[in-house]
Amino acid sequence: MATINVQALAELGQSILDEGIVDPFVFNGMVKTEDHLGIRYLDVMLAEYCKKANKILTLAKTQLESQAPQYTFIDNMLEKLEAASPS
Repeated sequence: MATINVQALAELGQSILDEGIVDPFVFNGMVKTEDHLGIRYLDVMLAEYCKKANKILTLAKTQLESQAPQYTFIDNMLEKLEAASPS
């Protein structure tokens, strides 16, 4: 389960870059999906760009809702981020 979560997080991080939500210059060392550091890099990305949290949440939910099985760890992380982000 943890490996699947890491892969999903790394893919989400790459999608955030691909969509142009964040500046890729800061994250030019983004890990590949099979790299276990995917969680760390996504966490750093989300923290640095918290002012863009609504765009990131929308992208994350759209991307993750289409995946099976649902990733409980990621869902919990997104709920915490959504609760902490300003409305």
